Amino acid sequence: EEKFGVSAAAFAAAPVAVGGAGGDAGAAAEERTEFNVVMTSFGDNKVNVIKVVRGITGLGL
Repeated sequence: EEKFGVSAAAFAAAPVAVGGAGGDAGAAAEERTEFNVVMTSFGDNKVNVIKVVRGITGLGL
């Protein structure tokens, strides 16, 4: 975060919608498996920022 001037807060778990009031209380909420990452500003370190995002998510781009 300090090296590239970015915040990992954007990668924190997104809020998960809770089921309706009539839903089963024992049912687990679905975990999100897809996320959209929008890089709005990254300065001169574009390639390095992409590498960090790949490392955090464990995915290829």
